[in-house]
Amino acid sequence: MTTSDIINLCLTIVTIIIATIALLQTQKQTKLSNKQHLFDRRSEKYLLFKDLLSLYRSSRRVLDKGNIAELVEIPFGCLTNSARLEMVYTLIKCPTDDQLRKVFLTKCEELEHSAEETRLIWGESMGELPALFIKQYVQLLKTLYEQQLMIIAAREDSEGKIIRHEDMQKRLRESAQNGGLMDAIDTIAVTFKEIESTCVEIKLAESIKLVK
Repeated sequence: MTTSDIINLCLTIVTIIIATIALLQTQKQTKLSNKQHLFDRRSEKYLLFKDLLSLYRSSRRVLDKGNIAELVEIPFGCLTNSARLEMVYTLIKCPTDDQLRKVFLTKCEELEHSAEETRLIWGESMGELPALFIKQYVQLLKTLYEQQLMIIAAREDSEGKIIRHEDMQKRLRESAQNGGLMDAIDTIAVTFKEIESTCVEIKLAESIKLVK
């Protein structure tokens, strides 16, 4: 082997070593980037879940099935009392406003998408309950809104008429039952209890720490 051959061989070996190091560095950077992306996505969904869970926890006392058929403004306000749902709250004051209704439906759709993403990034074993809770939260807001429309319609129908208060109550209770409001209150309560008993909130927070 000539000196030239030896030099070429050394250069080839050095080139292979450099390429290998570059590949390993690229793989390392990609792995770090993926971990950071997963951390960011999980953090975002965790904060959403934590926010809704906190709102529900503080609002349970006003989700009184005995009175909610006739008065939904207070529970709706409590359930939307956060910066991320600020625009939604105004809808209950003006439920027939088309622009506010569009904002509400857009936010509901956004939350439902977040529920699906929560299930995907944590998997069914850990993401199932949070995803279910978010979806049920949206359903509760929707049924409260629909009940508010029924309350307004009932009031308008009663204008100029003599209608007993008991009849009005009966009509609104039937609306709340048939419209799914009562079921929405029951189902989210069951999910909330399961979340509390299985410490899902803590487990999600710990899983985020492990990503880092």
